[in-house]
Amino acid sequence: MDHYRGVGIVFLRNFIKAHGSTIEEKFIQGLNEEQNSIFLDASNNNWVPVPATEKLFEQAARLLYPGDQNAYRHLGRERAKENFSGIYKSLLKITTIAFIIKRAAKVWEASYEKGHARVEKNKDENRAIFIVEDYPEFSPVMMEVGCGYIEGVVGLSSAENIQVNKDVSDPQAWKWHITWD
Repeated sequence: MDHYRGVGIVFLRNFIKAHGSTIEEKFIQGLNEEQNSIFLDASNNNWVPVPATEKLFEQAARLLYPGDQNAYRHLGRERAKENFSGIYKSLLKITTIAFIIKRAAKVWEASYEKGHARVEKNKDENRAIFIVEDYPEFSPVMMEVGCGYIEGVVGLSSAENIQVNKDVSDPQAWKWHITWD
């Protein structure tokens, strides 16, 4: 079983809390004992099982974006904003998009116990591929959160019309195709 760095759970906890005590109470009521423990006890540096992380993101999506087909992407974009806030946010406006996506790959590697992330980018095109290799399996939930995260990171730059499409055709190389203007 793979593990995910607790920083993502800390983000969820803070994001849920920012929506008020009623939402926070409903969120916690929807968790089982193990999920509740992970949600309340996670720190930025501990590892939590990926399936538990997925369940927490599912619960957050249902509660915060009911009926929204892009709920997981919304959560991913919010996570990106939180990850790249402060001084990073200012720097992202003046750096290249390739640099930004490569930075996101490094964040991915620090957040997951297994797998390697890299980016393929042609200098002359407004497109790139974010690739994760040697990773056992991505759930549809985390693939969508990944789409939103990449959209959010690239969106912190000067790019516009950002499109991220997941590619699950090769289970040895999970891919997100990114285009922008």
